[in-house]
Amino acid sequence: MEDVKISVDASHQGKPIAGPGIGQLRQWEEDSFRGGVAFEKDGRYQLEVSCVDLAGNEAVLYQSEEFVIDQTPPELFFEGVEDGSANQGAVAPGLHVTDANFDSRQIGVSLTGSNKTGTIPAYTRGDEEEGVTLLWGDFERIPENDDLYCLKAKAGDLAGNITEKEITFSVNRFGSVYKLEEATAKLAGPGGLRYTASEPELVITEYNPDFLDYYQITSSREGEITELLKGRDYQVEEHGRADTWKTYRYRIGKENFQKEGIYLVTLYSEDRARNASSNRIKEKSLEFIVDKTGPSIVVTGAKDRQRIQGRELQMGVDVRDAFALARAELYLNGQLKAAYDREELQKLGGMVTFRIPGAKAWQTFAVKAWDEAGNVTETSPIRFLVTEQVRFRFLGDDDPKQVWVVYSLGLLLLAGAGLIAAGRIRRRLAKEKET
Repeated sequence: MEDVKISVDASHQGKPIAGPGIGQLRQWEEDSFRGGVAFEKDGRYQLEVSCVDLAGNEAVLYQSEEFVIDQTPPELFFEGVEDGSANQGAVAPGLHVTDANFDSRQIGVSLTGSNKTGTIPAYTRGDEEEGVTLLWGDFERIPENDDLYCLKAKAGDLAGNITEKEITFSVNRFGSVYKLEEATAKLAGPGGLRYTASEPELVITEYNPDFLDYYQITSSREGEITELLKGRDYQVEEHGRADTWKTYRYRIGKENFQKEGIYLVTLYSEDRARNASSNRIKEKSLEFIVDKTGPSIVVTGAKDRQRIQGRELQMGVDVRDAFALARAELYLNGQLKAAYDREELQKLGGMVTFRIPGAKAWQTFAVKAWDEAGNVTETSPIRFLVTEQVRFRFLGDDDPKQVWVVYSLGLLLLAGAGLIAAGRIRRRLAKEKET
């Protein structure tokens, strides 16, 4: 081979660049030669080869098609939200993809929430000469959209280079969500029993897409507010990572509620999105009453072991409780004769009258009352006699055993008197015979 010329036309992003070096031409076979050219830089290339043999024959000029060397993957840029950010205001993410040889068919995105309860906004697409831009709308301002979101993107170019990227962020406009554990909800939650005869332990869990910067628990009793101390008055179990919801489980000890009274417990917190939340705002109030004392009962109209002349007796009953009555029952001679529920007692103001007809025998009257906390008070039976007959009666003359004792004593007295009388008669008759 007499003369070989190899030239490379090279450019990158529209500007000329230095072409690659040409390797040494070596004989490959008897009548063939080879030389190497290494294309190591990104760019557009076109190769031109001409040669003349020893006889002076000139070969047909070889000119390659233009080809591209692209070793650079697409660049992905997220905008509108930052990775790991907590967002309270507008949240409208965007994605911008750039690549000199971008393949518009190789673009994939996904935007998902960890709870999958929210509505994902649609996005618009704008194709460009060397890339694409995707813009999502703002998340609708509804509680269901408060969540942790992950935006993933994947883009490729015509050379087969692929780039994947993702960010996580929170939409947090409504702050924390609260859940009362079963026993706590049954006592102190909305619609709960509210009343307890013993000190309760309260357990409530707070959920938030973001970490809390601050939290506080206060207890109010009869208007007196006390700030509870972490580690002494309550314990907290914290769980969650940057890409998951955060949970704070508060266990409030029963020693905080030893005194009787009306309690209101409030949880307050502030999160990274600058939301201020409390369980009261979120309709998860903790309100309850500790009532360890049973109702008081006052019975009027008769005293124990009292004899009353008349056809009937009006008994008065006054039932009171420091907080709320639940039920009262009236018993005559051991049998339930009347019962009053909470509404009836409230209507009567706890004042009840009960008519007792007269009887030949002694009678008993007792009252039993409950408050809403389950405390029970029961009076000892009052024994009394109500009758129109004016004759001697003795306490217990309605008791067969006591009656038998009284009659037995009477018979013994009569028998003794008879013996004495008979003895006197015999002595008198004996004296008459002597005379």
